[in-house]
Amino acid sequence: LKKEVLSESESLWKFALVRDYGFEHAPNNSNGNNNNNSGDDQFYHSIRSPEDTNDETPFLRTSDVFKAPTAFSSWKHWRKIDRRIHSTRNPAAFIPRGERVVGPYFLRAASLWKKIEQWCENESSYKSIGREIQSSLLPGRGLDPNLLTSDGGEYDAAISALKAVYSFYSGQDGDSLRLGGLFGGSSAYDYLSCSRFEYPRFENDEFRVIVTKDIYNDGGKVFFMNTATGQVFIQVGDTCRPATPS
Repeated sequence: LKKEVLSESESLWKFALVRDYGFEHAPNNSNGNNNNNSGDDQFYHSIRSPEDTNDETPFLRTSDVFKAPTAFSSWKHWRKIDRRIHSTRNPAAFIPRGERVVGPYFLRAASLWKKIEQWCENESSYKSIGREIQSSLLPGRGLDPNLLTSDGGEYDAAISALKAVYSFYSGQDGDSLRLGGLFGGSSAYDYLSCSRFEYPRFENDEFRVIVTKDIYNDGGKVFFMNTATGQVFIQVGDTCRPATPS
């Protein structure tokens, strides 16, 4: 009986992870029940929040990804992340489902940043660039999606993935860069190009946030995201085109 109760409790908290934090239902097995198999494994991956937070502490760290012992434990950690992102709001305020964190996006962002960290630390022919990139990265920040338009109204911002990416690192310090732009850099004769990962600044009048731009060329390549749709664009001079499938 105890085993059945525990199994039912796990199922309920997995449902809560699907409902609240964007996880997907695992495929049912032949008996019509969800077991703790590879499909269910997603529910147990979560991220611990740093104990002490200040301006030098990233919102989240790649080293804090872990496998929770229960679905409830996993849900609690996602709830803590969600509440920290919305820390400027009343703690008792209801957070609409569309504005909550999407757990799988955060896990994917953690995996992405972990690979970048490992590349930067790799003793290879590119280690000087790796060190430049790593030393320039700014601590991650939590992005509250409750953005305002210029007239003080609110609009729905499609920035779920952006919130995940910027939680680990929130841009690059341009003062320490030469060629170590996270999105590439080059040097030929008297020409320099360095595409820096930008600190998030929301341009509400245009519903966009610049993700990267060339710090040496005012008319150079710029990547920005339309915060109303989530679509990423490339702009070079006056020419603008989608960077990803719409």
